[in-house]
Amino acid sequence: MLQLVGPSLEAGADPVRRAWQPERIVSDVQPSNRHLGEVLESLEQVIATRKGTDPQRSYTARLLAGGASLAGGKVIEEAGELVAAAAGESDDRVVSEAADLLYHTLVLLACRDLPLRLVEDELARRFGVSGLTEKAARGTGKGDA
Repeated sequence: MLQLVGPSLEAGADPVRRAWQPERIVSDVQPSNRHLGEVLESLEQVIATRKGTDPQRSYTARLLAGGASLAGGKVIEEAGELVAAAAGESDDRVVSEAADLLYHTLVLLACRDLPLRLVEDELARRFGVSGLTEKAARGTGKGDA
C-alpha cells in the first residue's frame, strides 16, 4: 500500500494512509506502480470522506469546516513555502512543499465541491495551446502573470 507522508490524513484512513512527518519526502512503503492521477484521485476520495466529520479528530475535517477562507489561506501559505524552498533548500524540502500545496489545493477544491477532474479537463483543453495565446484569450485579469 502507498504511504504518503504529509499533513493531510490520519493513520488508518482508507484508501491512503498518512502520517505527519514534515521533513520527509513522499515515499512508498512498498514499491508502487500507481500513477500520479491514481494517487491524487485516492487522496481526493479520502478528503471527501472527511466532510462533516469531527474537526477535532481530523486536520482535513478542520480545514473543510473552515471553508474556502481557511483552506485558501493554507494554499497561499504552502505556495510561499514552496517558492522559498525552491529558492534555496534541499530537493526533499521542495518535493515536500509541493506535496503540501497539492494536498491543500485538493482540500480547497473540496470546499467548493469541485472535483479534480474539472481541473484535469481544463488542463487538457489548454494542452497544445501556446501559453501566450491562451492568456491573451482570457484577457487581462488579475490571474495573469
